[in-house]
Order: sequence, then C-alpha cells, then structure tokens
Amino acid sequence: MIALPLFIPMAIFLTVINQQSTTQFAASNFARQLVRAYVTSPDESFVAQRLGTVESIFTRTIFPSGHIQVPARYQVQCGADPCLTPKAEVRITVFLTSESTGKVVSASASEFVDAWGH
Repeated sequence: MIALPLFIPMAIFLTVINQQSTTQFAASNFARQLVRAYVTSPDESFVAQRLGTVESIFTRTIFPSGHIQVPARYQVQCGADPCLTPKAEVRITVFLTSESTGKVVSASASEFVDAWGH
C-alpha cells in the first residue's frame, strides 16, 4: 500500500521517456528517408515531389502512432550549388514536436550525391 503513491510518478515518468524515444526514433528515420529520396532524385525537378511523398507516408503512418504534430519541419543544406552536383553532400535536419509533451526533437542525416548518376 505504501508503494502505490510511488508507482504513479514512476509510471508517468516511464511514459514520458517512452514518448520521447519514439519521437526521436521517428525523427531519425524521417531524416534518413528524406535525404535518401533527395540524393536519389534524377534531377532537381523531382526533389519536391519525392520529399512530399516521403512526408505524406510518414504523416499517414508513423506520426499519428507516435503522437507527433504535423506538418513536420525540415531544413535542407547542400554542399554544392546545385544540390544534386555529383559527390556533393546533402544534409537534412528535421524537427518534430511531440503532441503530448510539446517538446521539439531534431535529427539530421546526410548522404552524398552519386558521382556517376548525375
């Protein structure tokens, strides 16, 4: 009976930790998929459509189950101009907000544009 008052705060704490790790995992995965879609685009005219497709899939499948606010925000940084220059690095940083805690989680992923594909 004495342990019951201690159990409730511990359960709340574990729930918050679980939600934060779920949001962090979703952010890392989202960044990785976005940058992959970017660097594998045949040319710059396909980039917006491909990133939109990835975002749409995550918005429908991953974000609701992880209680993540939409739309997600992300930034693209390019190592060259234009971004799809062979051997150029592309880095995407995403910012996801947890619906339950309001905390913003960020994650970055980077890849290099194929030297032979563009």
